[in-house]
Amino acid sequence: MWNKSFSVILIIVLSLDYISLEHSGNENDELVGVAVCFRHGDRGPISSYPNDPFLDIKYWPDGFGQLLEKGKINQFNLGRWLRSRYYNFLSQRYSVSEIFVKSTDVDRTLTSAASNLAGLYYPENYSDTYPNWPLNLPWNPIPIHTVPEEDDDILAMAKSCRKFKELHEQILNSEGLKNILKKYENIVRLVESKTGWNITDVTTFQGLWSVFYVYKMHNASYLPDWFYDLDENELSFLAGLSFSSETYTDTLQRLKVGPLFNYLNNYFDGIYNGTNQKFLMLSAHDGTIASILNTYMAYDRNPPEFCSMIIWELYKSSSGDKYLKIWFKKNCETDSLEPVNVGNCYSTCSYNVFKQFVQTIAVDAETWEKECN
Repeated sequence: MWNKSFSVILIIVLSLDYISLEHSGNENDELVGVAVCFRHGDRGPISSYPNDPFLDIKYWPDGFGQLLEKGKINQFNLGRWLRSRYYNFLSQRYSVSEIFVKSTDVDRTLTSAASNLAGLYYPENYSDTYPNWPLNLPWNPIPIHTVPEEDDDILAMAKSCRKFKELHEQILNSEGLKNILKKYENIVRLVESKTGWNITDVTTFQGLWSVFYVYKMHNASYLPDWFYDLDENELSFLAGLSFSSETYTDTLQRLKVGPLFNYLNNYFDGIYNGTNQKFLMLSAHDGTIASILNTYMAYDRNPPEFCSMIIWELYKSSSGDKYLKIWFKKNCETDSLEPVNVGNCYSTCSYNVFKQFVQTIAVDAETWEKECN
């Protein structure tokens, strides 16, 4: 649950600044910065239920959890989509002064970032953009930054936090989530009887949904016969509930996404101040996307799909007002964008109101370490 005192303060702040909550925008407003965070492309399974015959390396020659050829192509196309959207914003030629790329230290996210950048900076106009580049090499390498996963509290959200583990375990074993499992007793019994798993909390369904999602996207013949006895909406809901459990309370949100929100705030400030590159690309995971959306109170409880992406567009109006437009791109196939409503901000959000919304969640590294341990 949200902290009640924080909710009251937030309502008052939003009411006082209601006029600046929404900004219709006009052609004279300047796009000054863009940040994108996407889930990697299609991958092979990481793990599966005990009696799954297709969790075998012969079916996944690139390795478990590695980006598939389809995933590389989809990320390349996502890069082309970004190029089309920001054609007049980003130079055709890569410049370190314009873009910063950060990935988790995982093969599939690093490969996704590289594939995406191959599309974003595809050297189309060789003579003008890359006059000395060989015509038979339509790719230009772009630097990607990362840190070891065990040290990454920002993007992988994998750095050890004792307090988070304790609080998350309490949520998973809470009466509320236990009652939900009882409500879905039929699917629990079916999955236990077919997989060999003993289901004790909703995280089992996150893993099962992931396996079946991979199989459906890659080769539906890998799906077991009993898959068609499942209610896919129920499976998706339970998997989404598992994702959202990690940001179920304001304290969990602070410990899970607080360092990322602090990083984004600092980056947005730097863009407005002219000290940071104007385009930030973050290559991450489904859990990253779900945690951000759930903390924004904009998560629909469906597991994030491959290539799903959150976009922050930072604008400055002709009168000097600063505001954000936040979008969600659902998957690799769609070109449409859904507006992300952050709290009581609809469609667009005053930058000051946005920062007020996340101020109790964003946390610097030193404070986070103290609160964790």
